[in-house]
Amino acid sequence: MECTYKLNKNLMSRNATSLVYSLNELKTSVFLYKEYERRINGRSIIGVLSARFLQGDIIKILIDNPEEMSRVKEIFNEYGTEVL
Repeated sequence: MECTYKLNKNLMSRNATSLVYSLNELKTSVFLYKEYERRINGRSIIGVLSARFLQGDIIKILIDNPEEMSRVKEIFNEYGTEVL
């Protein structure tokens, strides 16, 4: 299952750490990517920092378990707004 967000904050240092910590509480796999770029593991601090997700970027979030999509959206609402 997939959703798209436009970031309102940079996912660097403290924001990246907080995001990864929240995503690690989930049981599903979480992958993040910008269009035409590599897919990274959203549960990896190294992956999130190396992707350099910046304010204004539109990112796609892909998860395996649709039952946890509401929780994923709740987490990402702190960092951006959903693009429909």
